[in-house]
Amino acid sequence: MSLELILEKLDGVQKKGSGQYVALCPAHNDKHPSLAIVEKDSGIVLLHCFAGCGACEILAQLGLNFTDLYPQNAHAKAHGYRPVKRPFNAHLILAALAGEALTIGQFSRLMASGTPLSDEQHARLVLASQRFFSGLDLINA
Repeated sequence: MSLELILEKLDGVQKKGSGQYVALCPAHNDKHPSLAIVEKDSGIVLLHCFAGCGACEILAQLGLNFTDLYPQNAHAKAHGYRPVKRPFNAHLILAALAGEALTIGQFSRLMASGTPLSDEQHARLVLASQRFFSGLDLINA
């Protein structure tokens, strides 16, 4: 997210220098600007509330998260290379899906014994199946 989009979400914004601003902190009842906003050369945005509010509180009030403070290419700019996107580890995916396989098995036993599934159980079975096939797609990607 760009600095401009972050500044649009704040009240009482005042420019103090190149890439430096102050604003009313959204995390507390601020009457005088106590939130410092600085954009670094790399495009990373830093937030500091001089009243002591944490970055998590500030971001939550703005409907943002920490990734919004970094440009998409910040890592490449800082280190001069583009990170390699690694595929998911198949072992980890299968371990995560073991619980879904158990869920599918339990519901299969119920159905095989002639016990009808409730709407909630049926919805959970569908979710487990979707997760299982999504995991297989990730392994094959």
